[in-house]
Amino acid sequence: MVSPIETVLASVIRLNVQPSRDGSPKRHQPLTLLWAIGRAVRGEERMAEWPEVKRKVAGLIRQFGRAGDAATPHYPFFALRNTPLWELSETPPEEGTRHLTWLNSADPAIRGGFRPAIHDLLTRSRDAADLVVDQLLHDYFDGVDEAALLGAVGLTDTAAARRDFTGALTYEATVARRGEQAMLRRLLIRGGARCALCGAELPERLLVAAHIKRRTDCDERERRDLDNVAMLACTLGCDSLYEHGYIKISDDGLVELSPELASHPDLHDRASRLAGRPVAVWQDSSRGYFAWHATNVFRRQARDESCQDR
Repeated sequence: MVSPIETVLASVIRLNVQPSRDGSPKRHQPLTLLWAIGRAVRGEERMAEWPEVKRKVAGLIRQFGRAGDAATPHYPFFALRNTPLWELSETPPEEGTRHLTWLNSADPAIRGGFRPAIHDLLTRSRDAADLVVDQLLHDYFDGVDEAALLGAVGLTDTAAARRDFTGALTYEATVARRGEQAMLRRLLIRGGARCALCGAELPERLLVAAHIKRRTDCDERERRDLDNVAMLACTLGCDSLYEHGYIKISDDGLVELSPELASHPDLHDRASRLAGRPVAVWQDSSRGYFAWHATNVFRRQARDESCQDR
């Protein structure tokens, strides 16, 4: 049986977040969730009225969102409704272009917030709330001043606890295992224990079965497409460079470097040896998976490059 906190964490991991101009995931939904967690921890009402959400979340996006991302709180307010985490007090109109007008003109105001079971869990279990906060910070807020962010959403004591850990160093947890992972690894290594990205032949323990398209974004058919959806990548750096979008595979099967590497000289030195290398596992049947990664994960612009939303 899957525990309630595992359900929440799985939903957080699977958030359908759009990329910013630099290829990094937008923070609109994660910021909205952090704000709502702060409300739950403080014992506030489960559902918040749209004018309050609009004011609070817009401010968070301006302060902690990606550079150039517009402060559009109505986007996460609606998008989260498509997850098991969130609900609205009324059913919105089908036409997305009318959503903001509908929100701003509704009387009484539309309310939104965590579903009852989720809110109850986060209200009564601080450990559960902290686990969700940890997951959001890990996935979306690398390099952000955590103390400032958590203070802005009313989780100041969480920020203090993260600096002075006093909890158990070991605890039991139930983990959902990937059913196909062992077979996928065997299938890939059968072709030779060689990293698909750098070409190094290595001990099997230094190679992982890396999904070309992020597994959480694959549908059932894609996850079963074992011949095309994954590749061997080494733990000496190639797996992380690909997973975090510092490299991509071009439409002709060659490794390309992210412009963002220019602001990380040491990382650029490590990645530069991969530039222009042909990737042996690239083929027509895997082209779509590599294209997904290039569109949704690859960091297409330098992080400090100014850009404006259209």
